[in-house]
Amino acid sequence: MRRIMFLVLMLNVFFLSGESLSELPIDKWPRDRRIDKQVKRLAKKIEFHCKLVKGDYGAFGWDIVGVKLLYKLGEIVRNNPQKGIPSVYDIAMDRGRDRLLRGLMWEGLLDLEEEACVKAACKFILDKSEDEILRARVIELLGGTKDTSATPYLIQVMEDKSNPERVRWCAAHAFVFIPDERAVKPLLKNLDEDPSMEVKKISISALGAIGRKTGNKDMVPKLMGIVEDKGRNPLRYFAISALGAMKEDRLVPLLTQSIKNKDKRDFDVVIWALGNIGTPECKEALLQLLKDEDESIRFFAAKAIIKTGDKEAISEVERSLERFSSGHREVIGKALKEAKKE
Repeated sequence: MRRIMFLVLMLNVFFLSGESLSELPIDKWPRDRRIDKQVKRLAKKIEFHCKLVKGDYGAFGWDIVGVKLLYKLGEIVRNNPQKGIPSVYDIAMDRGRDRLLRGLMWEGLLDLEEEACVKAACKFILDKSEDEILRARVIELLGGTKDTSATPYLIQVMEDKSNPERVRWCAAHAFVFIPDERAVKPLLKNLDEDPSMEVKKISISALGAIGRKTGNKDMVPKLMGIVEDKGRNPLRYFAISALGAMKEDRLVPLLTQSIKNKDKRDFDVVIWALGNIGTPECKEALLQLLKDEDESIRFFAAKAIIKTGDKEAISEVERSLERFSSGHREVIGKALKEAKKE
C-alpha cells in the first residue's frame, strides 16, 4: 500500500513538472490560492491606472505607480511561473476587464517564452468574437517572440478575409520578425487577393524580410514585376525597398535605367536600394546622382554612398559638401564622422 502511495506521489510530481505543464492548456494547470489572490489584487490596482490613461499604452508607460505595480506582479510570476501563469492567464482572458490590462497580461505571458503561453495566444487570435484591437495586439506580441510555431495560426488569420483589416495587417507584419519560409506563398497570395492596399504593402515588407534572412528568392519575380510597372503603382516603393534589402542584383538594371530616364518616382528608395546593394554599377550611378541639380537627390545619394563604405566614393562626397545647404551639410558631416569611426 505504501509503495502504491509513493508511486502516485511521484507521478503527481512528474505531471506537475515544468516539462509536462507546457504540454497542457494553461486552464488545466494547478492553482495556488495565495498567488491567485496576490495577482488579482495587483491586477485590480493596475486596471485602475489603465483606466486613468484611457487605455493609452504609451501613456501607461509614463505612469510610475502603474508601472511599479506591473513590475511587482511580474516578479510574482517570474519567481513561481507554474503557479503564477494561470492567474495572469485568467485576467488576460477575462472580457470584463479593461482592454489595456488584458494586453499587458498577454505581454507578460509571452515574455516568459513558455510554450503553453504561445499556444494559448495562438488559440486566442483565432477567436473572431474577441476584441479586434486586443487580437491585433496579441498578434504583434506573437511576432515579437519570433516563434515559428505561431506561423500556421498567423497564416490562418491573414488568409481569412472576414477578419478586420487591422488584424490581417498585424498577421502579415508578424512575418517581418518571424523569418518563416512557409509564409512566402500566403504573403504572395495577399498581393493578388487581399482587398486592402495597406495589407499588400506590409506583405511586401514581410516578403523582403524573409528573403533577406533566409535567402529565399520565390518572391523576386512578383516583386520585380511590380517594379517594372510603368504606371503609378502604390506598391512599387515597397517592392524596391524589399528587393534592395535582399541585395537583389536583378533590381540594379531597372534602377539605373530609371535614373537615366530621369524618373523621379520613389527616388529616395531607389537611391537607398542602390546604396544597400552596393555593386560597382550601383556606386557609379550614385556618383552621377551626386552631381544632380536637385539638392534632395544629391542628399540621398550622399547618404547612400557613405553607407557603401567605399573610401574613394566617400571622398567624392566630402568634396561635394559645399554644394549642400547648412542643414543637409550638417547631417552628411555627422554621417561621414560615423563612417570614419567604423
